[in-house]
Amino acid sequence: MTREEFARRWDPDKWDWKHDSGYLAAMYKEHFDIWWDPKRYNWKDASDSLVMCCKEHFHKWWDHERFNWKDASWALAQHCSKYFDTWWDPERYDWEGASWALATYCSTHFEKWWDPTRFNWVHASRELATHCCEHIEKWRDPKRFNWKDASWALAQHCCEYFDHWWDPARFDWKDASWALAQYCSKHFHKWWNPDKFNWKDASWALATYCSAHFEKWWDPEKFDYSGAASHALARYCSKYFHKWWNSEKFDWEEGSAALVNHCSKYFETWWDPKRFNWKEGSKTLASRAAAHFHIWWDPDRFVWNVHTIRAMLKYHKDKIHIWAPHIKVHTTSPQCLEVLCANLAEYFEYWWPPFCESNKGLVMDPKYIDCLGEHVPQYSHIWVIDLLKLVEETTDSVPATVVLRLALWCAKSGNHVQRWFLRNTLQKEVSG
Repeated sequence: MTREEFARRWDPDKWDWKHDSGYLAAMYKEHFDIWWDPKRYNWKDASDSLVMCCKEHFHKWWDHERFNWKDASWALAQHCSKYFDTWWDPERYDWEGASWALATYCSTHFEKWWDPTRFNWVHASRELATHCCEHIEKWRDPKRFNWKDASWALAQHCCEYFDHWWDPARFDWKDASWALAQYCSKHFHKWWNPDKFNWKDASWALATYCSAHFEKWWDPEKFDYSGAASHALARYCSKYFHKWWNSEKFDWEEGSAALVNHCSKYFETWWDPKRFNWKEGSKTLASRAAAHFHIWWDPDRFVWNVHTIRAMLKYHKDKIHIWAPHIKVHTTSPQCLEVLCANLAEYFEYWWPPFCESNKGLVMDPKYIDCLGEHVPQYSHIWVIDLLKLVEETTDSVPATVVLRLALWCAKSGNHVQRWFLRNTLQKEVSG
């Protein structure tokens, strides 16, 4: 709405100021000078809208007395920090509910607003550590600081001031051990305590970020191999492989691919086809363990998809006669068809049945028929019939372009069975 249109329609006496003041601020801030009326505006319920949407008009609407400090102090800190010196009032500011906003958005004014007796340490210690770390010497108070809620923030954002805040007796080892390992590894010798460290939830962080101190922290009885921890061991602590390797404890589900990627020189030591995660690691085997193909190749376990096919073609094309006859692709990835057709046409009869069965959408796009026709026309007597069966079975409406393309291939083949299928399909799908 243009300024002229708004001015023509605006009627302050008919406007529902009680319920729609916030709507004015949000939707018509560009017409602020026309509608603004500090006496009618609903300060109680819409102060926050004024701050968030009309901050560029701050000096026109600001009113210490009318503003709803209880519910909108946070908005002032977040959206009007540039006017801090104008609105700041420590007596009216809602310290209980908006201390977090001061720490988060007004850190540059820290010296002006900081008051340890008013600040809400319980709910805003996290923001203090996250956004005001450079002032830690002034706000540091181990007795008031909420260690339970914000220990991790100290480790993550105040590592540079580690010696100022570190307190092993107060630090929340249960929920923040991971942060120590991840962000304070350079202070490892100051904080490391194997009896307090949360091995169950933070072993992964030790292996990932403190591998340089492996000899100091490694304990096979305490280390938790589950989940990301096994992956981290294989990826970041491979040079200590013989110290941590344990086939019984290792999490094969999460760490199989990392073993191949980073511990391939120990392949014959760790390889176990029954435990290996073939679903996640088949591609990695094909690409990173090519030298051990004769050891790991298992046609019954190897998982086929477009990525593993490409890897096999790239790294094992010289062995195509060994693995190609075993391709069984159960995937919903259309791009896989082009890879198969273009590179493995001679093995069509091996990979086509499972691929066709798991890709019912083949009859919903003519480009698939074009792909088959371009690369494997010699097998049209097989794929045309299979696709026509899919057409008959589907409950969706098959595009006429698909049916017509199949009709052309039927005509080329001259196969009576195909003609029979085509006749039935045309009757079902095409009218007129």
